[in-house]
Amino acid sequence: MTNIIKRSADNVVIYVGDDLTLDHTAARGAGWQDFNTTTANASLVTGTPPATWVGGAYSFDGTTWTIVNQALIRVPQSVSRAQALAALSNAGLLTQAQNAASASTNPLVLIFWNNAQTFERNSSTVATLGGALGLTDVQIDSLFIAASTITA
Repeated sequence: MTNIIKRSADNVVIYVGDDLTLDHTAARGAGWQDFNTTTANASLVTGTPPATWVGGAYSFDGTTWTIVNQALIRVPQSVSRAQALAALSNAGLLTQAQNAASASTNPLVLIFWNNAQTFERNSSTVATLGGALGLTDVQIDSLFIAASTITA
């Protein structure tokens, strides 16, 4: 478990680290202090941040991490086939994606769906399947972020 300092007003995580402390005068880590962050406006909890954690991008309610500022998170430009399929499965979208690939009027979509070893975020296949599933760009980005954290 890692120490986490989050704003009290909205649970947005601003600092993560094993050496963090928070008191009525400041938040502190190794070699730094933030006098604007104190127990008056923040809290110190423990948890395991997502692999893609960056300050201000996530909120944490003590159990669930939620993306609150997608623009701060680096979206991977490619993920492996296994990662993509696992992320779709975890999101409950794998069967729908398989059906969309099979039903596509573009034969290349089915060829790439069945044979690609990596999926590129900006590929026409991903755009076509995302559209068929009714996914927004942010939702597709979230799937790529989730996929990038999955390991065998």
